[in-house]
Amino acid sequence: MAIGMFNVEKKILLSVDAHEEADFSNTQRDAFHNFIQDVNHIMSHVENEVYEYYKENVHEYRLNC
Repeated sequence: MAIGMFNVEKKILLSVDAHEEADFSNTQRDAFHNFIQDVNHIMSHVENEVYEYYKENVHEYRLNC
């Protein structure tokens, strides 16, 4: 699976912590399917929040350089 952020596509590995013999719950399946269906909206929101954080804190990073 690949996720795009700031116009860069990165392959990601899905890792689920469970016992080897455990089956996925319906809640886990539903959450994953909902994420996949809405990934573009989610990532757009993430990008906006990261940028807002940057704008609020950029002066601190520039002062320490």
